[in-house]
Amino acid sequence: MARVLRPSLWRSVRLNQTCASGSRQPGIVRVRFAPSPTGFLHLGGLRTALHNYLFAKSRGGDFVLRIEDTDQTRLVAGAAEKLEEILDWVGIVPDESPLRGGNYGPYVQSERLNVYREHADRLLAEGKAYKCFCSEKALELLRKEQARRKEVPRYDNRCRGLSPEEIAEKEASGIPSCVRLKLEPGFKGFHDLVFGLVRHDVANAEGDPVILKADGFPTYHLANVVDDKAFGWKPPTFGHLPLIMNPDGTKLSKRQRDAFVEDLRDSGYYPEAVLSYVTESGGGGETGRANKPPELQSLGSLIQNFNQEATSPHSFSLQSDKLVVYNRQAFANRLKDPESRQRIFAELEKLVRAKHTTEISDFSGEYLSRVLDWGKDRITVLDDLVNNPEMNFLWGRPNTEEVSEVSACGDLVRPVRNLILEWESEDFVLDKIPKELKSGLKNSGKSFKACMKAARIALTGRLEGPSLAELLYVLGQRESAARLGVCSEVRNLGNKRERKTA
Repeated sequence: MARVLRPSLWRSVRLNQTCASGSRQPGIVRVRFAPSPTGFLHLGGLRTALHNYLFAKSRGGDFVLRIEDTDQTRLVAGAAEKLEEILDWVGIVPDESPLRGGNYGPYVQSERLNVYREHADRLLAEGKAYKCFCSEKALELLRKEQARRKEVPRYDNRCRGLSPEEIAEKEASGIPSCVRLKLEPGFKGFHDLVFGLVRHDVANAEGDPVILKADGFPTYHLANVVDDKAFGWKPPTFGHLPLIMNPDGTKLSKRQRDAFVEDLRDSGYYPEAVLSYVTESGGGGETGRANKPPELQSLGSLIQNFNQEATSPHSFSLQSDKLVVYNRQAFANRLKDPESRQRIFAELEKLVRAKHTTEISDFSGEYLSRVLDWGKDRITVLDDLVNNPEMNFLWGRPNTEEVSEVSACGDLVRPVRNLILEWESEDFVLDKIPKELKSGLKNSGKSFKACMKAARIALTGRLEGPSLAELLYVLGQRESAARLGVCSEVRNLGNKRERKTA
């Protein structure tokens, strides 16, 4: 099971994410990921879900999604559905969930309130819990007084000693109440799958926690235990995952937009790249790739290589440059698949036509193919080909008149244009173009370096950029000749104006 432990209960451990396993029958592993629908899925949450999924699938088990929505004040409309949508997108498909159903539903805690009420009443009857009538104002005064005395804020268990008569009197007066669990000292600890033996005597550090609020909704402490039992397993084995940190050593925050999986998806990152990135951050156990260059892994490979015993207890630092590498690898792999390549073609054409008024003389599938093959190692996401200003030359002819150096371009680009017009189509190959340029311009009487610079300006409107050979290849023979011709015409027009002025 995946569980979020409240830091207030586990300060000595300083962890806030766990996974655990249990079984509904011998040999069958069941794990659960139980997020709260309070916003977008965070990379930390995805790491927890992935670890649980790999733990289960590497053992032939089931992955269950449960929605913990008992804190009604923090709910975000549609967030629960979005969570499952994102899990589907990355390939972590639940075997049981609110949308898919299963034998242990409902899988949304707000739909199980009667079950929690029954268990709370049972704890009250057995003397393991009690009703608390303290108002929020009284609790706030208690916290302020403890802060003044420099004490750790905690409930002082004042309602634990109320007599039956006092309880009846308060109930008759209509004073609202919650239910608190009686913490007992002497906790001996438990064995954690990652951290080993963990000891934390909660009763000596915390006040009695609320398990059922005055509004009838349970807190995490009650609901998750009731559901874990009701969902078909024995007491689970826990495994806490360490924190994910930013490169500067600070804790990864839910307020960081680049930490939301949905934002990464919408920005053009591929699911396999995101999963490999999360695995690199301790999301899937050690896979023998320590100190090796980033290498994209499929979900099947992650399952096959999963090793729970090698999961490190140390915090992991996110390295965004690795996400870039993973996405480029994913992009290159998709270009090799004919169906994926066609989908990328269609997406790229849609992006281009929405952003640019295309002036390319041969805006075809062949042209897009050259652009993609040339650009796959230069971009992080497909959108970079369209919205990066340095790539504008791909979709529109530059205004060379705005470049001051254009005054000398005409005489220098003319030999290049004449040369490429003489080439056969088989000469317009990337590894042949540099050699053909050098040999063809040898007897032109022009500086080779100056011709290269002038031709780049004519083709892109920029003084710096890719090599001329790359530009000629990606733009193609017709488009390259057209742009070089335009620059030559600008130079001729400038000469005519100079003579007329003289």
